[in-house]
Amino acid sequence: MDKWDQLYNLAIVYIQNEMYEEGTAYLEEIGEDYPNFSEVMWALGLTYVLMGFPHQALQKWERIHDFNDFDIDHEIGKVNAKLPLYQKIYNQYNVAIALIHEDEFHKAGEVFEELLAYQREVPLPVDFYYGYILAKVVSGEEKNAFDQFIYFPASVRKSSKIQELGELLHQYLETFRPGKTLFINKPVKPVTCKENSRKTWYRNIFEVIKNA
Repeated sequence: MDKWDQLYNLAIVYIQNEMYEEGTAYLEEIGEDYPNFSEVMWALGLTYVLMGFPHQALQKWERIHDFNDFDIDHEIGKVNAKLPLYQKIYNQYNVAIALIHEDEFHKAGEVFEELLAYQREVPLPVDFYYGYILAKVVSGEEKNAFDQFIYFPASVRKSSKIQELGELLHQYLETFRPGKTLFINKPVKPVTCKENSRKTWYRNIFEVIKNA
């Protein structure tokens, strides 16, 4: 078994364990050297659908030429049928981001909350959940954010972006909500806080959101 077979099998294991970032990273690496590797393009498309990126999925499937080996027409039809809904969702996401840049965090949190309701219909990108947590924390509704976290898809909870956000908020929880269980799976790095104040934490998180 050569290097690419090993990487492909490893990628599939990651995807089966809902670790989509790691899986797609390996598949994309293979695809760079073997762009006509149909199994890779098929797996990438399916995974991008699960990650809430239907357009990327369609782009990968366009590169498959041996259609008979895959139920590709059926999957393309399913994804195309969802594109109008995704356009609506992306437009709402842009509204939430605009509100964040206007420091309207409570309103942004409400929009993100509406967005997460769509997870019952289609997979959503990790950024939607990330924005929801940050907007809720900054607007003083961190309890809602942390309580809802357990209902996020496993792939979202395992994503590096959410895990890094957990590290950022760890010191906040230790300072303002001692005893609250955090949602990260790896050791927490030390966080420097110049002032032991809620206001300082909010301002730090403001900057994280605006620079995201």
